[in-house]
This record gives sequence, C-alpha cells and structure tokens, in this order.
Amino acid sequence: MTGTGAESGDVTPDPSSTPPSTPNPAPPAWAPPAPVPQTGYPAPGYPPPGYPVPPPGYGPLPPGAPGGPPSRRRSAIFTVAAVLVMGLIYGACFAGSQYVNRTMSEKIESIAGETAAPGFPYTEDDPAPTASQDPAVDEGPQASQYPADSVYDLNRVCQEDVYYAELPKRTGKAPHPVRLFYDAGDDLWVPDGGFWYDEGISDANERVWGSDDVAEVQMIGCLERVSTGTKIRNCEYDDPEPETVQLYRAGWRLRVIEAATGKVLLTKSLKGDEQTCPYVVSVGEDKKIYASVSDRAKLSALRPLVKK
Repeated sequence: MTGTGAESGDVTPDPSSTPPSTPNPAPPAWAPPAPVPQTGYPAPGYPPPGYPVPPPGYGPLPPGAPGGPPSRRRSAIFTVAAVLVMGLIYGACFAGSQYVNRTMSEKIESIAGETAAPGFPYTEDDPAPTASQDPAVDEGPQASQYPADSVYDLNRVCQEDVYYAELPKRTGKAPHPVRLFYDAGDDLWVPDGGFWYDEGISDANERVWGSDDVAEVQMIGCLERVSTGTKIRNCEYDDPEPETVQLYRAGWRLRVIEAATGKVLLTKSLKGDEQTCPYVVSVGEDKKIYASVSDRAKLSALRPLVKK
C-alpha cells in the first residue's frame, strides 16, 4: 500500500487550492460610549461584590437603592422614631423634675412645721396671730434683766413698767422707804429729792423718803401729768435772757408700786395746786409750764403707805 505517511484525521489544506483572504476579527459585544458627566454615582462602596455594574452615565441611584439616597418612606419612619424618642426623654425629664420639686416642697414644709410658731401656717381667711395670742408673752410688769445699781435705775419702774425682784418687799414694821419720781416731759422721769423736808431734815427721814441706798427702797412713787386746764398767768424770767412763759392748770396721777414685785399699791388723782410761778423752770418750745403738785400734797398722799 502506498501513501504520504499522514494520519487520516489530520487534513492540511493545500494552499494552492484555497484562495488567500484578509483577516476580519469579530467585533466586541459592547463598546463603551464616550465619557459623560455623572451625578450621584457611583456611591462610595457601591456596587457590592457580585452586583451588576450599570454602564457609565446611567445617572443617580433611585431612592432606596443600595448606596443611593434613602426613600421618603424610610425618612418618614426615621423622623417619627426620632420624635418619639425625644418625647420619651422630655416626658421622663418632666416627671423627674416634678418628683424632685414635690419632694423638696414636702421637705421644706416639714422643716417649716417643726420650727414655726404655734398657729403657723395660716391662710388669708384666718387672722394672723397677734402678740396677745402668744402664750409666751406675759402681760403686766416684767422683771428687770439686771439689778439696779443706783437710784437712777429705779425710774424704770415708772418708765418701763419693770420691777427688781432683789429689792425688799413692803413687809414688816413701818416705816416703809419710798423714792418718788415725777414726769418732767418727753418720758423723762426725775427723782424728787426735796419734797419730804416738811417731815424734818434728818438722816433717819432721808433714809425713809429719799434714800440713795437702793437696797433699802421698798416702794416707788410715779407722779405724772395726765391733763391740762386753762391758763393761770404769765411768768416773767430774766436769766439767761428775758422770757415770758404761760402757766396752766394741770391734773396729775400718783401711782405707788412695790419695787420687788411691780404690784400697784396706790393710784390717786391729784391737782396741780402750786399756782405761783416757780423759781426755776424748764421751758419747752411752746413756752408753756404747768402747775405742779405741792410738797404737802405729796406727803399727804404717801404718808399712809410709809408710816403704817
């Protein structure tokens, strides 16, 4: 058997029998167009792996797409959720503040109730408590908070309605020593040191009617002017300069008080029977002076309490 020695399955075309041709490769399935400006695409991190890539120039992603703007529905949900959360926070804060305010108010009322005076608090419909309703306030004379160091402290019995508990009471045998004070005006009480001279000037009488030893005094006399009457006369004075003053009638009240207790032993009305111009006088701006009680009238009023 004769042949070329080639396998039957491999046939090589004969170039002499096939006409020559120009190569013509197949065109690609898709050709990219010219670049165009893009808006909103691609978003960072988009597309995810395995997600088909749209061609360039496809435009912005639709709302709700991965990597695109959120949808209106989702935005509304987020807005409603945010409002609800803020409402819950505000409600919790408001409730907390009300609890704190209520707790503080109860604490303040508790403290005020512990420290307030009786009858507190009171409403506008209730009358406010007055000093007379306070059981801690005593009426009548008050004990002095300090002892009398001199006779000039004793005027407080007349002026301030106090008493000195350390002084002797009006007890035992007579005489009962007294010191007399008179109201000289402007709430000034002055000791009367010479009214008792008709009793006789002696040390014994001085210890009874005008003692300077405070520890011996049992009674205080308070003589005050309580009324004025008609004019009596003009009184002329030359010293320190010429002065004319008017003398008026007056009514006086004598109170005798136990120095150790403040007890009133005598209240007596007296007339100003000294109707002559006094030798020495203190004149006020009104240029008026008033008839005083004579020494004899003072002694007559005081003698029963001193001698008996």
